[in-house]
Amino acid sequence: MRSILLSQFNFDEEWIYDSVKQYITGNEKVAVCPLAFSPAIIKNSGDWTEFYSHGCWYYEEITAPLRKFGYIGDKEFSVIWLNYFSDSGETFRRKIAEADILILPGGLPDFQMERMKELDIIKTIQEYKGLVIGKSSGALTQTPYFYLSPDSDYPELKFGEGIGRIDAGCYFEVHFDPKNEVQMKALKKALKEKYKKVIAMGDKGGLIIEDSNIREFGDVYTYSK
Repeated sequence: MRSILLSQFNFDEEWIYDSVKQYITGNEKVAVCPLAFSPAIIKNSGDWTEFYSHGCWYYEEITAPLRKFGYIGDKEFSVIWLNYFSDSGETFRRKIAEADILILPGGLPDFQMERMKELDIIKTIQEYKGLVIGKSSGALTQTPYFYLSPDSDYPELKFGEGIGRIDAGCYFEVHFDPKNEVQMKALKKALKEKYKKVIAMGDKGGLIIEDSNIREFGDVYTYSK
């Protein structure tokens, strides 16, 4: 089981690149599974295309770091994008299973989990043998349980059930700033719940997890009760 967990899609940057390149050679099949989008913004297949098609902002955000690993030209176009509005659950399960790398983009974790249940792909991801790259909500939800610090999307501290692919006995936090009083208050409350440990990643921080081994890179902070 291998995962790269990040706050941002910046695994091509110097602080983590040398460690990531042993997992990404540019020859792997990549599947992108964007399911954490807001239903108020992306309502149908047309909206989805405007956000995730070639040249659009989200497309560029997700593919930009891959280019440093050789996904340019024909290889860039070979990256598979799974479309919630046009692909069936069966298609999702098959294409995920066929991929060497699965990318879970950021967004709203509760909607991601709701759509994964609807598509019946949670077990597929739990049993997935390839590399999972999770950004923001795609990182938070890798554990059986997650929490969301209050922000513009979630005005109050919120808890949820995740995929459960990684059970490191802790919560993950993303976009973390130890000087952010709101995040620190939420973190302290979370430590009174399911887990007694939080691994928090700044925007230039990430984790590489292989089986039970967790390696920290960049701005990463660990808190325990």
